[in-house]
Amino acid sequence: AVWLRPFARLLWELKHHDPSTTSKALHTLHAVAARMGSDAAAANGPLCAALAGVESELAPFFARVPPPPPTPETPRAPARPGPFSRLPGPCQAAAVMLLGSLPALSPATLRAAAHA
Repeated sequence: AVWLRPFARLLWELKHHDPSTTSKALHTLHAVAARMGSDAAAANGPLCAALAGVESELAPFFARVPPPPPTPETPRAPARPGPFSRLPGPCQAAAVMLLGSLPALSPATLRAAAHA
């Protein structure tokens, strides 16, 4: 399952320049996550841990969002769009499908996806 970890970095490094490879990477991650989701025995296995690692690194792919300000009166720093925003529609759909198939989403990834 260690082979899954570089996928999030690959998505970031490809940016929007190679939609074909990006689409293949997203579909591969989605297929693995979807298979793992239907296997209750894998919920605590190495595959789940690898997908959690990928998920934790996906946020910048969608958007770079600063953490919430310490007080409500402090102005929020603007988010910067990630490579996701410049990908063609089918790649964006594949990325959203991937989010839906991951075992869990961190607050950082949720914020990034909401700003994308």
